[in-house]
Amino acid sequence: FGSVGVGLVLLALWPRFVRRVVDLVCSVPPARIGDRLRQISGGFLDGLILLGGLRAWGLVAVASLSTWLLEAAAYWAVGIAFRFELSPLVYLVVCGAANLSVAVPSTSGGIGPYEKLASAAVVQFGAIGASAAAAFAITLHAVVLLPLILLGLLLLWRRDLDLRALSHTDQQPASGPGADASPDDGASIEVAR
Repeated sequence: FGSVGVGLVLLALWPRFVRRVVDLVCSVPPARIGDRLRQISGGFLDGLILLGGLRAWGLVAVASLSTWLLEAAAYWAVGIAFRFELSPLVYLVVCGAANLSVAVPSTSGGIGPYEKLASAAVVQFGAIGASAAAAFAITLHAVVLLPLILLGLLLLWRRDLDLRALSHTDQQPASGPGADASPDDGASIEVAR
């Protein structure tokens, strides 16, 4: 995480320098692979450069840190409900482990890996039994996921959509100007109602 943070700071301060380093690194593998890496990293760098300047990066860092601390505070509140007497730093570790678990492709909502890593972190760093840690992790995941699910359902209802309509999309034939546009060119997909 530290090296990614340093890389982002370098990008904010010296985007041309970072681009030259990426070009240098991409010149090491065979040309075909290097060109593909250059293409992928170029798009990524172009997107990050849009943030432009230290002020924007600072706001991103503050927002990111705030969300992590708020999530760790929620973990701490669930821990208090379970009468765990753990350091707040343990909850930051659990927060990191749980969030890393959902980066691995798995089930919707990360159900399974989330509970496994969150409970393992609590057992490892908190001297809590495995069954109490598993109950904590399941409850924790419910506390994190259920508000998002309920908010999503509320927004679907407000937009007059239902889950069946979202699961069945039909591409409507385009007509008028730009009718020959491909989906990559921004052609829209209509949701069946």
